[in-house]
Amino acid sequence: MPKTSININDAIFFWDMIGSEYSPNYKPNLYGRPPYAKILKDVESHERKRFLSIYNDLKYLLTEKEISILDQLYGVCDEKCSSLKELGEWLGVGPGRVRQIRNKAGYKLSREVKRTLHKANDLK
Repeated sequence: MPKTSININDAIFFWDMIGSEYSPNYKPNLYGRPPYAKILKDVESHERKRFLSIYNDLKYLLTEKEISILDQLYGVCDEKCSSLKELGEWLGVGPGRVRQIRNKAGYKLSREVKRTLHKANDLK
């Protein structure tokens, strides 16, 4: 279970940042940079801290490989965000495979945020 409760605003913010179809603001982004790329550049920004807080609360859902990839993509450990190409070289796979793993992990996180919201609404 997440360490903190996730409200609807946090959920929409997180979904927007990872490009989830659950977001009411969803727009397909087939070839562009993921939305989170903009906020992760500024290590002191409130949005980056908010995004990483939600992500860290949900990491328990992911495999070690997914955590390793997302931590590096999001710059969790050293605040430097790695590219898909860099991660692919590190793992010995192509950037497309890294993208697949990132997308699968993002789906798991999005789904859990949705479940958490539903549970919170059921308790009211």
